[in-house]
Amino acid sequence: MTKNFKLFSESIILAAIPALGYWVAFVYELGYFNYFELPRSFIEIALNSVLLNSLSVVSGLFFFFIVFDFIRRAMSGVTEALRYILYRLLFVCFLVFGFGLIFDKPIEQIQVLLFIVATPIIFKDILWPLWSHRHIKGFGNKIAAARKQDLEFDSVTDKLVEKAGIAPFLIVIFIYLFSIFSYLAGGYQANKQEHFLTSKERPSFILVRKYNDKWLSLKVDVVSQEFHETYELIPSDKISVFSNTNIGKLKKRQKDNSTGGSGGGT
Repeated sequence: MTKNFKLFSESIILAAIPALGYWVAFVYELGYFNYFELPRSFIEIALNSVLLNSLSVVSGLFFFFIVFDFIRRAMSGVTEALRYILYRLLFVCFLVFGFGLIFDKPIEQIQVLLFIVATPIIFKDILWPLWSHRHIKGFGNKIAAARKQDLEFDSVTDKLVEKAGIAPFLIVIFIYLFSIFSYLAGGYQANKQEHFLTSKERPSFILVRKYNDKWLSLKVDVVSQEFHETYELIPSDKISVFSNTNIGKLKKRQKDNSTGGSGGGT
């Protein structure tokens, strides 16, 4: 007798949680490293980081479904077609404001970028249906008619949802959003961090992360609060005195004539 394969069986869920925990930790570090323009090949994920992020995945999954259910209930009186458009606009706002905060952009620039990105969606999915389906009465009916016309040509997403069902689709959306959130969190942490681990032996370098038996360090200018494109791998046995130094928020050095980063320490 053959057993039906269950996509969300208990064993698969238990195996997926630590895998997602590792992925979330990696994406967070990726956002942190990319801010300082450090090679991603030096990213190492510790076991305790995987465990902590596994807990965050479980908590985030519950929170995601609570928020999704709240939004769904809040939009109970809205037509399905208009609800789909609002979801897209919320996602665009999440991305634009997230990346804007990471790169420390003024709120005015974030608003301009949001306007540039959101305008095509508003025009195509809201304004254009009001004109193209003007013969239909009711705002929601016009949007629904345009959406129905678009669905005559099924997109890849529509076919996947139809075949797999809504639950797997929501899981994929959760992983995608949580990955973006983790990347943004890593970049935001790098952008806002003011205290850095330093050493007496390398006062002009900050110790970013431990890599094998070495420290991945990045050259900084304490006076101008800028980081260079130069990095070093410093053996751990050459560092004896550590300190937690308040350097302030670091930004990339605008004019750096020094040679690119070195792959090994001295």
